[in-house]
Amino acid sequence: MAVPSKRIGRYEVIEPLAQGGTGSVYLARDPRLDRLVALKLFSIDDHVLRVRHAREARSAAQLHHPNIETTFDVGEEKGVQFIAAEYIRGESLEEIIHRTQPLPLPRKIQIVEELSAGLEYAHKFGMVHRNINPSNIMVTSDGVPKILDFGTFRPAETQRIQDGMILGAVNYLSPEQLKGGFVDGRSDVFALGTVLYELVTGRKAFPGNLSTGVLEHIIADEPKSAAFLVPGLPVELERIIGNSLKKDPSQRYQDAGIMRRDLSRVRLMLEEEPNPKAC
Repeated sequence: MAVPSKRIGRYEVIEPLAQGGTGSVYLARDPRLDRLVALKLFSIDDHVLRVRHAREARSAAQLHHPNIETTFDVGEEKGVQFIAAEYIRGESLEEIIHRTQPLPLPRKIQIVEELSAGLEYAHKFGMVHRNINPSNIMVTSDGVPKILDFGTFRPAETQRIQDGMILGAVNYLSPEQLKGGFVDGRSDVFALGTVLYELVTGRKAFPGNLSTGVLEHIIADEPKSAAFLVPGLPVELERIIGNSLKKDPSQRYQDAGIMRRDLSRVRLMLEEEPNPKAC
């Protein structure tokens, strides 16, 4: 997508922030409210997809939760659809995972606990993200984790993937997504489980890429034990990871709220220890 003019709708474009396969993100200013926004541009040729995308973005704009990026506005100009969203100052979870200095384990659990609260809220509105991964999560300068890009995904009742179509970061997709099955909030739980695993161990639960068979690994194989990679990891945290990564959605955590409550119990237990472990 070409760099836009200095103005899209009422928004004054300042500089590019990110470029992806489905669109681009720019830092922009909303002169009406005198605030910075993340302006996300999408070039969609298919009319049906354009209508669907606009509808989903409007649905996402109804979500108001501290752990979900806020959508302010949805529009279209000269054939380009745009979403004006909260501009978040901070760093991605992907950057945090690759830090040299590790976070204390209770803090890692707290991050995922808060993210699960955001998912629990969104799922109650029938919204499924379908692309939870460390690059789609920002942690603000105040330490608040936020899920990005809810406005680019479908409501839960329309979550069927077309044959042969793969959407999202492949290392974090649920088995049912890869097999073209029905997708609901439990797929987000699986993805969040892979994020928890990576945050705790520093390694992807399902490493590799398409050429090395990562899709087959997700469908058929179990990840290496997190407790093996991190000696001394609480047994209960290992159980939470395992429950979130069950291949069969019916055996997985049935909603993000249950996962959140289990994480909270483990975090509180660790915080009572005199010297919480960093890993």
